[in-house]
Amino acid sequence: MFLIGGGWDSGSYHLTYGPFIDASTKNTKRKIVLILALGDDDEVKEFEDHYRAPFEYLSLTRHEIETVILSKDQPLSIDALDSLDPTGFFVCGGLTPLYQELLCQNTEWLEYLAENQIPYGGFSAGSAVTSQRAVVGGWMRQAGETDVPIMDEDFGEELVRLTVRDGLGLVPHSIDVHCGQWGTIIRLINALDGNLIKSGLGIDENTMIQVSGGSATVRGVGQVYTIDHDETDGISVKIFRHGDTINL
Repeated sequence: MFLIGGGWDSGSYHLTYGPFIDASTKNTKRKIVLILALGDDDEVKEFEDHYRAPFEYLSLTRHEIETVILSKDQPLSIDALDSLDPTGFFVCGGLTPLYQELLCQNTEWLEYLAENQIPYGGFSAGSAVTSQRAVVGGWMRQAGETDVPIMDEDFGEELVRLTVRDGLGLVPHSIDVHCGQWGTIIRLINALDGNLIKSGLGIDENTMIQVSGGSATVRGVGQVYTIDHDETDGISVKIFRHGDTINL
C-alpha cells in the first residue's frame, strides 16, 4: 500500500507517486484505476483532471489511467474492476465520510485486489479510510456536557463532532492526513485521548508511507507522526521523515 497525506507539489511526485506507479507496472503493462467519490455539486471533469495530473506529470498516458466515479447508486463492484483489468488501484481525495460510506460498507472488492496482487494507493481520504477505525472528520470534541473546538471548522469534512467509523482494516493505526498543514494532528491526539482510537498515524502533505507487512517506510518532503499512549498513560508523539521506517 502507498498512502499519501495530500498535497500538490509536483517536485515531490517522484517520491509520493513514483513507487506506486512502479509497483503497478507489470511486464511493461500499466492500467491504473482512479476511484473518485463526488458530492452532488462537484464537477466530474474538473476533479478527474485534477487527480490524473500527477500520473500524467510522471509520463503516464491517458490510456493508462481509467477513472471510476462512485455514488450511492453506483458503489464499487468486483465486476466493474474485473472489466477494467487494472494493475493499480488508487483511491482519490475528497470528503472522507463519503469515501468511507461508499468503500467500507461492502469490502468484497478487497478480495479482488488481494487475489490479483494489485497495489493500493490512496490520497488524503483514500489514505484515511484504510484504517481499522477511520477518523473521518469533525472539528469539535465532546467534553462532558459541552463540545470543545479542537481545530479549524474548515477542515471538519462537513462534520461537527470528531467522528470515527469502521474503515477498510488494512492498517492497524487510525490515520489522519494534511497533518502539518491543516492541524489535523490535533484531531488524532483528541481521538486517542477520548478513547475513540487505539493509536494514530498522521501524514503530512507531499508525504507518503509505503506499507509492507508490519512496517511502513516514509517517502517525501514532509513528516509522519505516530501517536500512542506512553507508559504513564499519557500521550506519546514521535516524528518520522523520508527514509525512516515505522513499525506498525
